[in-house]
Amino acid sequence: MDEPVLLDTSISDIEQSNAMWETIHAICEELGLDARNSLCREIVAHEVIECARLERDPERICEMVVKELKGHGWQLEH
Repeated sequence: MDEPVLLDTSISDIEQSNAMWETIHAICEELGLDARNSLCREIVAHEVIECARLERDPERICEMVVKELKGHGWQLEH
């Protein structure tokens, strides 16, 4: 019988992943975008990953991405 495969996922990895998704949802909400839309999520996630290369604070990442996307017209009128 095959041995079960255990995923090598640390608590830190899970926390970072959760923080990333929370940041993506916060950005979508700030911009008035539908976080359920896969294209919106993909674009926002790409920007989050790019900013995360330089910054680790989720709030600062959120600010950076919102500023970047607003500069490209990614905000819905409320």
